[in-house]
Amino acid sequence: MRQDETNIYRSLLEERPPKLITYVNTPWEEVPDLADYNAKAFQILQRRLRAMTRRLQAQAPSAGVASEGVLILGEAGTGKTHLLMRVARAMSATNPVMFIHKPNNEEAVAQHVWAQLIESLTRHVPGLAPGQSQLDHLLAHVFTAVLTPILEKDIGDNLNAKLKQRWLKLLKQTPSNLFGMLEGGSGRQKHLDYLRNKTLAYLRIHHPDVDQTVARALINYCFLATERDRRATLTWLIGQEIDETTVKRLGLGSLWPEPLDEKDSDIYLRQERERLAIRAIQTVGDLARHYGKPLILAFDQLEGLRGETRLTQRWGDVMQQLFTVVPNMLVLTAVFPGLWESWFRCELHQAVQDRIAQDRLELDPFDAERAEALLAVHLRDTVEELNLPDPIYPFTREDVAELCGKAHSPRTFLQAARNRLDDWLDDARAVVSTSATAVPIPCETPASETSPTASSPDPILKAVMESYRRAVVHAQVERRQGLPNEEDLFGRLSQLLRKLAACGVTPPPDCSGRVTNRGRVMPSNLLVRPAEGPAVALAVCHAQGNSLKSRLENLLAMVGPENDRVAAAAVLVRDGRCPVPTGQSEALLHGLDPGRAVALMLDERQGVAIQALSDLLTAVEQGEVAAGPDARVIDESEFLDAVLRLGLPRTIRAFEELVRFAPVLAGLLGQPLDTSLEPESFTQTPSQTNSAALAAAWGNDRVGTSGPASNSTAVKADALPNDVPCLWDEPAPETLPAELAELTRLLTPEGQSPWNVATAHDAAPPLQGLPSRAVLIPVSGEVEPPDDEHDDQPHLKRTNPAQVRAVTTLLRRWIDTKTVEPEQVLILAPYDAQARALREGLGTLAQRVAIATLENSRQRRADVVVAVSTDDQVPPSPALLGRTWMRSAVARARRQWVWIANPQYLINFRFFPVAELMRNRATLSRCRTVPLATLEATTPAASHGDARSA
Repeated sequence: MRQDETNIYRSLLEERPPKLITYVNTPWEEVPDLADYNAKAFQILQRRLRAMTRRLQAQAPSAGVASEGVLILGEAGTGKTHLLMRVARAMSATNPVMFIHKPNNEEAVAQHVWAQLIESLTRHVPGLAPGQSQLDHLLAHVFTAVLTPILEKDIGDNLNAKLKQRWLKLLKQTPSNLFGMLEGGSGRQKHLDYLRNKTLAYLRIHHPDVDQTVARALINYCFLATERDRRATLTWLIGQEIDETTVKRLGLGSLWPEPLDEKDSDIYLRQERERLAIRAIQTVGDLARHYGKPLILAFDQLEGLRGETRLTQRWGDVMQQLFTVVPNMLVLTAVFPGLWESWFRCELHQAVQDRIAQDRLELDPFDAERAEALLAVHLRDTVEELNLPDPIYPFTREDVAELCGKAHSPRTFLQAARNRLDDWLDDARAVVSTSATAVPIPCETPASETSPTASSPDPILKAVMESYRRAVVHAQVERRQGLPNEEDLFGRLSQLLRKLAACGVTPPPDCSGRVTNRGRVMPSNLLVRPAEGPAVALAVCHAQGNSLKSRLENLLAMVGPENDRVAAAAVLVRDGRCPVPTGQSEALLHGLDPGRAVALMLDERQGVAIQALSDLLTAVEQGEVAAGPDARVIDESEFLDAVLRLGLPRTIRAFEELVRFAPVLAGLLGQPLDTSLEPESFTQTPSQTNSAALAAAWGNDRVGTSGPASNSTAVKADALPNDVPCLWDEPAPETLPAELAELTRLLTPEGQSPWNVATAHDAAPPLQGLPSRAVLIPVSGEVEPPDDEHDDQPHLKRTNPAQVRAVTTLLRRWIDTKTVEPEQVLILAPYDAQARALREGLGTLAQRVAIATLENSRQRRADVVVAVSTDDQVPPSPALLGRTWMRSAVARARRQWVWIANPQYLINFRFFPVAELMRNRATLSRCRTVPLATLEATTPAASHGDARSA
């Protein structure tokens, strides 16, 4: 390593260490990419897509082309998921990419593929219009292609020609106009019925394989006005139940079979849902004929299928059906070479193998030349930001050659480089790059020889805990974007239960059965039979109404201490994002005997805990988790042992309830957390482990508390993506209170140093009635568009009357209670139209209050700044994206910053990309939420001390 005798560069790198990202969770992430590595495989995929596109465009829309398969073979860490990330980044704007990870439930493989397909299509990807998802882009082009000849014919026949000419003009300008071309009023439903019926009639004639119910739902989706209705439609599409009132209101019809009573056949319903899932996937493939380009269906993270014979064979059956009936897709399958030869070729029929591996791509070998270029790509941002003297500083070419000689993949090389950099930064074991003094990478050490101590913690425990923290942050984002899915949740819980019980319980219980009731419909469930004592059941159910009631009654009829019962007790799990049960189902759940059954509604913390641990297990199966200075890959047995030693299963309440019913399964939860392990906030109290572990992993000291504060989860600022540039160049304010300074640090772009913050105002309390100097007042309201519907920049003329009323109420309350003088207040709005609406709403008071936008405020500062977001349930304008507007608004406040916005809108994946979502959530977590009604109820005599205690 380079010598740094003056410690100049070491101190800079200590403050801003480079992020050597060693693995990619999903293809949707953006990590440093060395284009030369696996370039041949990427070019072949591009050629296959171009060839399919030419064949597809040369045929009539009713023909289509057969789907093709490409098998991608690469060892652990050689870049399989990274290659898919490159495909998604380069092609998703023109060829929608659908990412499918390993299924967990052998009875719902096709449903898993369909649900993952829909969730992937809802992603926002580079190259599309702001706020537009892959699904929006695909449907806009498909239905525009279908409707254009229909409208042209009606115009030629002079059937309401003027209206249809306007529609046709909008669609020819850009297919995205499809979503907004229907006006409101009494004629909207009539026009929607016309467009929908014409489209369905066309598809019925030219594409008889298209499922009319699925197509109808997709057409409705294009014209829905609210995000709630769109999300309900997607939830219904993936086979999850929604309430009957919503189904009728949205006109969704009947697609998925449901039991009419408790005697309906469970096997028939499951098989029928699998058949319908294949038909739904076929519908998307058929509709893609009008898109003119093939779709990309990518299967990854399949290593966990090893040893799962029935699940692997069922996955192979589904793959064979996809290739047979679904057109217009390039199907990519990424696996280890050894796993393909030793497992898949033994378990899959030859016909399935041939379709999956029509083309075979082998990823590039790893060598020293690529290693240096790879390291330079990962260090590039740090080198440019800190002006380091060399592209790979502080590494030398000798370091690279040494590390590469011990590494067998890019991942292990980067992991070893990260460990070497940590040693150099510590300066305790700094490495000098000469052949005589270089420190070699240690050889692999068996896990049994490791012995953790207080001064030198077990590297495996440390690696698992660090990986768990990253998995939690990733799961938070994924859960916010995803839809509740019964089959996926059950698959994750059952897989974790089987693996952890086999490792932690002696002798291991039998987890291969399920509770049945004479073939009647049941919730997804797993029967756990310990070697001693009664059996217990774990069930997941997202059903609604009579369907939920039937399933619960059939399950509970087989649960209890009686001899004729299959299980002594049951734990019933339900995703908290599902509607709360009502009527007879609600009464049934409230009447459960706590000695034989318990029902759990998963909140966000529990849902994230399950998903994070499941995702981490998948990463271990793929060889993505390594420990120690040699970056030795952790195998599954070592991982499970570490998870139990850390007590992470205690973060999952369903497992705790199973142990309560069957104490013999106590080994499933692992040990209480060791206080000598990092982080120090962990405790050995089992009842506190759940909150403490998640609090440490999430960086949120409010985990486990009740009330609104626990609903927002903090994301550390250094975990935020930095893909939105900031153009703000105002002069730095001289002083800011500490809380506002923290916000400005959060909103300061990477590579820019925040100003030096004095604390002259730290002694002053927040305004009377407010608990903090950074406050959010949640206000939602409909955004009113401009009067001129043909305005070329309508988003600049938006107004939000509800937020105007909130500002008026707030300001008048402050004046009535003598909290602040109007001259001390600056109200900032993003749009001129909203600023005018604020002046009109305040009346004569507007003459004493400064109301402005950023552009015309001339860098004015005030003791109190009220920032009015305006946008709500509409795609945000460029003025509100990135750090510019928010950071500038915060910097104007000397003492108090008040943010008026709808927090649910700010964390809605429909309107914001992932980077923006994380930034919004992080900002929200640093603000204290104060309902407007609370301020209205504040008495004029309240003191500052009362305000703080409130």
